[in-house]
Amino acid sequence: MTFVLGMKCSDGLVLVSDTLESGGVAKRYRGKLYALNTQPLWGVAWGVAGNAHIADKFSDKVKSLIQSQTKYNLPKLELLVENCLKHIRKQYPNPDDDIDVVFGIFGRPLLSDDGSNIEYYSLPEWTLYRGTSETACLSPEREYAVAGMDVTLASFVLDNMYFKMYRVDQTQRLGVFTTALMEKYAAGVGGPIEGLSYRPDWGAFRPLLNGEVETILKQFPIDGMSGICVNASKWWSDNPAHLDFKKVALNELAVNKAKKPIPQSSNLSGHRQKAQKKKK
Repeated sequence: MTFVLGMKCSDGLVLVSDTLESGGVAKRYRGKLYALNTQPLWGVAWGVAGNAHIADKFSDKVKSLIQSQTKYNLPKLELLVENCLKHIRKQYPNPDDDIDVVFGIFGRPLLSDDGSNIEYYSLPEWTLYRGTSETACLSPEREYAVAGMDVTLASFVLDNMYFKMYRVDQTQRLGVFTTALMEKYAAGVGGPIEGLSYRPDWGAFRPLLNGEVETILKQFPIDGMSGICVNASKWWSDNPAHLDFKKVALNELAVNKAKKPIPQSSNLSGHRQKAQKKKK
């Protein structure tokens, strides 16, 4: 299983992934994020979840098509990626061979050309997508996108911790922390964490260095989630629905009475005789 996470932030894009590749008993670590900074004005980055060999074929085809582009054209880039997904769907129609992708694109749209050699560009823009070979469609995401076999835990964490106004550095921390949680609790996710980030002043996707990942993990250890679990436990136990002790006591009394054995018929007559003697 692979885990890939992409997030939009106030000043760029962040992609994070695990590096474990497992097939049966064989396991190895490999990079799962790719980037093409074709020119200072635009570039792309992506991660693929699914069969590693099919993921490599998809990435090779994306590279060959993107590298042939000389100018930033977002609709055309979207179409090229979707054509790559269609190619994978055609070559590998088995549902077990479907791949999921998280894709990030940045660029500066060309505003006008006055006929001279001078070109005018608008402000930088960055877009996050999630796609699959099953539908061969890229879907723009406003906040974050996750890909993998089971991303329930990651979705829960991000729903509660992600904030669209985070900067790149803050989003990197959340991405590394979420991936570390997935490595601990999700099957088939593991290995060193890798990341790619873009900011307009960088003009390119930059890798997240190993030292930066280690610093984040020290600052935000996943053991810190125990405090969150304590708060969740306290919220649950302190809910007013649990505080009606009278009802609880009555329920327990009813359960205890139901648990008492019923006297057998032979003993029942003896109990009646003792009761009659006491009355006399």
